[in-house]
Amino acid sequence: MRTEKKILITGLLIFFSQSCQSKLIKPATGSHEAALAPAAVTSPAARITSSNPSMIEMSCDQLIEKAGDAKFSLKGLAGIRAHKNCKNFKYDFKELSEIEKRIYAEEIEELDLTKPSPLAKLTITELKKNLKSAVTAIEKMKAYRQLRSKQKSAGLRNDFLKSTADLFNWAKAELKKIKKDQEAAQRFYEAAQLFARTYWTEGRLQQADQILTETLRDLKNLTSVAEIYFIQGRMAEEVGDFDTAVSYYDLCLEDMKKWSPKNLSFTADRIQWLKSWILYKNRRWTEAEKSFAALAASTVENSERSRASFYQARTLKELDKKEESKKILEKLTQDDFFGYYGLVSYHELGKKIPALSKLKYEKKFPFDKELSFLGASEKNIFQDLIRYQEVDLAERAVPILSKGLEKQINLSIYLAENGQRFLPLFASFTKLSNETKIEVFMKHMDLIFPQPYLDQVKIMSAKTNIPTSLIYSIIKQESAFNSKTRSHADAMGLMQMIPRLAKQLSKKFEVPYAKPEDLYNPEINIQLGTYELMEQVRKQDGQLTFVAAAYNAGPRALSGWLKTKKFDDTLEFIEDIPYEETRTYVKIIARNKLFYERISKRDDEHDFPIEFLKLNVAKQDESVTSLTEPKQ
Repeated sequence: MRTEKKILITGLLIFFSQSCQSKLIKPATGSHEAALAPAAVTSPAARITSSNPSMIEMSCDQLIEKAGDAKFSLKGLAGIRAHKNCKNFKYDFKELSEIEKRIYAEEIEELDLTKPSPLAKLTITELKKNLKSAVTAIEKMKAYRQLRSKQKSAGLRNDFLKSTADLFNWAKAELKKIKKDQEAAQRFYEAAQLFARTYWTEGRLQQADQILTETLRDLKNLTSVAEIYFIQGRMAEEVGDFDTAVSYYDLCLEDMKKWSPKNLSFTADRIQWLKSWILYKNRRWTEAEKSFAALAASTVENSERSRASFYQARTLKELDKKEESKKILEKLTQDDFFGYYGLVSYHELGKKIPALSKLKYEKKFPFDKELSFLGASEKNIFQDLIRYQEVDLAERAVPILSKGLEKQINLSIYLAENGQRFLPLFASFTKLSNETKIEVFMKHMDLIFPQPYLDQVKIMSAKTNIPTSLIYSIIKQESAFNSKTRSHADAMGLMQMIPRLAKQLSKKFEVPYAKPEDLYNPEINIQLGTYELMEQVRKQDGQLTFVAAAYNAGPRALSGWLKTKKFDDTLEFIEDIPYEETRTYVKIIARNKLFYERISKRDDEHDFPIEFLKLNVAKQDESVTSLTEPKQ
């Protein structure tokens, strides 16, 4: 619930492709870069970039020369880098095109000395001064937010709680001064949520509910209060008061229809799902079936429709409407080729998943390997960013240069083939229709499910008895095959290893590892990540749902869920995982593993991976649990 509340506070909604979004660490320069390069790995990118120097490695003389070369498509980038790093050189930023300004925006912003100091550089004393000197209500609200954030990150719990209470009391007093003022009402609304959620996190539900009830009274008919109903519903669920929770979710949906509020930490789909899931878990089959059907009919998200339809089929089966249930599941297998629910529907039907070699599809997608839709200048910039090993910027350029999903797919395919950067393709692929997904996948399955570092993966698979399909499934979701990825929790490299865990595993399995930066070396990262998978597979008795959950959220979190949640169905356990990111992660890993196996044996029919469905609840081993930290 700790992470669930964190998600509520920050308003995060994570979808299937979200856990790949990480802070990218730029490659180091010089010989260290070469030291990190994996041995015996060849790719189109390696062939294209081998004859061109990296822009990062260019000397000042080279950068200045390139900045003045009218024929060099990346002269603007060279000028920015020279302006930043080369003494006595000034670049005229007016020479940049609008497209270049957008692609190079982050590098340009680094040179803007007029920008205020980021929050991370301000001390708590400075933030308190800002709060005291704030004149307008907007300035005051901003100062309170910043102070609370700093106190929380510094671990100053009591100060954080006091600032939260002060914010609530100030906002309430402001609303009393200016009754029926919309802006004052919104400030009080936000402050009340922060205060209630803080108490909720502390486990003080009675105080949190008191704040929310008081706020509802003060804000009656002034503004939307959907977030308050949502929090009350979640708290009611937490204590097992399911009827009250459903009532609050109904009030939340009514409020959303009346006010159409923006910037909520949830969607109407999520509220409808929470309500449906409560009814389902409490075996109120008739109500649950209607609720799932309503969600399937109202949502515009294909993944949400598939989930609602899958569980509607299950409720119909419980109501002894087996033919209706079967029809829904059959439709899911046809309508959701790539999704978890379409695939697991085969298992529910007792059917095998068809061989890829027998898959039929229409050829309609306008593939464009030449990128003919780009202007000459834009095309040269994009291609040269890849040639000169600026793949981070090439990745950033994809949505900037592409107008429409078809163009984005073509640019993403080009980047994946020539720059070995896959995230834009993974993200844009999920937006395609079911029919187009099949065509793009069948044409480029090696890019949708890449297998770089194959020799190393095979070696580790043989050493640990972990299937290559599982190793690749983890890499694909953790880093999208970007070896320089680093998360907000300091998980690093292809398999997103945390340095403390990497150090312990390296000693246990004699892997050469000296410092955190070594985790950017694919050879070292794949070894350590696979050994960690092996540890978890042993500990969880081969139950891959638990393995994936432990890898994402940490074994301690998994152990807590297994102790507190009663279940006799793995699919229901997955839906009941408290961390939204982990729920999604487990489903994606199951889907990835299945597709890697289908690709390796294209002429064979396949079962849904039984290792994700069996119910052997392993005994938790504290000696292993202590090794892993959650990456949430």
